[in-house]
Amino acid sequence: MHSLFYVLFFLYLWSIITFAIILPWLCQDLGFSQYYRSSKLTKEKLENFNSRRTVEAFHFFSHLRAQPQSVFSLNEPRYIEENLRIAFVVVSVRRQSNPHYLLQVVARLLSQTRGETDTKWKTKIVVLNADTNPSVNKDAEYLENYLTVISTRTSHKGSNISVIDNVHEKEKQDYVLALKIGASLNADYTVIIEDDALPDRDFLQKLKFLINWKISWLRTKPGWAFLKLYYPEKWQGFGNTEIPELILIFIFGGAIPTVIYLYIFLNLKRLRIYKYKCQMVMIILLFISCGLYCMMAAYTIGRAHLIELGKISPLFYRVTQAPGCCTPCVLYPRAYLKDIIEFLESKKCKKSYPLDFALDDFVAVQHLVKYLASPNLVSHIGFHSSLGGADKDLKEFSLLFDS
Repeated sequence: MHSLFYVLFFLYLWSIITFAIILPWLCQDLGFSQYYRSSKLTKEKLENFNSRRTVEAFHFFSHLRAQPQSVFSLNEPRYIEENLRIAFVVVSVRRQSNPHYLLQVVARLLSQTRGETDTKWKTKIVVLNADTNPSVNKDAEYLENYLTVISTRTSHKGSNISVIDNVHEKEKQDYVLALKIGASLNADYTVIIEDDALPDRDFLQKLKFLINWKISWLRTKPGWAFLKLYYPEKWQGFGNTEIPELILIFIFGGAIPTVIYLYIFLNLKRLRIYKYKCQMVMIILLFISCGLYCMMAAYTIGRAHLIELGKISPLFYRVTQAPGCCTPCVLYPRAYLKDIIEFLESKKCKKSYPLDFALDDFVAVQHLVKYLASPNLVSHIGFHSSLGGADKDLKEFSLLFDS
């Protein structure tokens, strides 16, 4: 009993040190932690980070041999390709002050796909210039020297969309065109990426792991329409639906130390090194104390950052059923691509019925399943929303791993 008392005393003392000193110091820069201090990160620092990534992207392209390719229509015969494993379609629009998001995204993708030697993993990257006036998207024009660029002006037919009055319908039509590009390429999988969804530096490695191990498992399940590769961190916290996770953390956080203690105690008793009895009430108290410690640590650190830890290795990635929202980076299997295109073309999007809702409706109507891979495989680096018109909260950029 005396030893258990000392263990509990040490645990309580360590809890005070943990929650009063260690975690406040470690988590002050984590945006979704209870200890986050907003004064650390500023818009100017974000701009500096963006400038560094931009310099890195230009440096990459400066060492890349230019292979000029003309901007052509989706309907041209030479656009069709075969034996593609993954088609990446990056949808881009001009942004005020041109932060060069598009160059950063494409540089990340090219730097990883160019080094792929396995013929089973043949990939192609296409940029969709979604501006009504393509010439104003200077980054897209710059990329014509290195890869295929398609303009919506030469590909949309019979559409008369006002970007100001119906930006959501314009977004949907551009997205449909991006899906058509993937369908025309006849790739096994099509990944639609927005131009401010920056892939991780080991994005392709993680994606291959998901396709080889996770998606192969999904084939044994009911039909799935798509796999989201990004979900906003601000909605990954502990809510009502995550209460079971906190309970599991409590159970395992309490059980493991208790079992370890009992194992050591029984061995000491067997060796007659320790002569005191172990009272059940003290064991229960140890279980509850350790469980509460782990549960409170998880809650104060923030679920979003605990999920982020999975980026250490692809082995920690998991696939679960996806919630509604969002579409910065989504993987579509070839099987349902044309059905999604036909469905979206039959719908008209607006502020109260955006693209996300239309995709969810397709899943419901077709009795399919939508999935989410976590942690995120891309970072949403855009600071200003091109649809909502508002700036994002700075804490959304205060994550465990840099972009």
